[in-house]
Amino acid sequence: MTTTPCFFSFRIGQNPARGRVTFTLAIPDIAQVQLSIYDVSGRMIAEPIYEQLSAGNHEIHWNPEISAGIYFYSLQSPWENRNGKIVLMK
Repeated sequence: MTTTPCFFSFRIGQNPARGRVTFTLAIPDIAQVQLSIYDVSGRMIAEPIYEQLSAGNHEIHWNPEISAGIYFYSLQSPWENRNGKIVLMK
């Protein structure tokens, strides 16, 4: 039996990453969530998720088909807006 999380949490899997990047998200209530990926010039290059999610634990996968380097993510949710860095290695 799965339980609904009592609080919001967000984390990125292995960073630096090789290949697929996994973001883990726990949300206590149904909500619109957007996760965007940007290159160093500020251009959005991917949007792994932009949808309404049910309460619970979620894994969001991003399979980058881009060169190694530094990228940035932006997470927007009703509980928290967070920005961070992803280092991709090949």
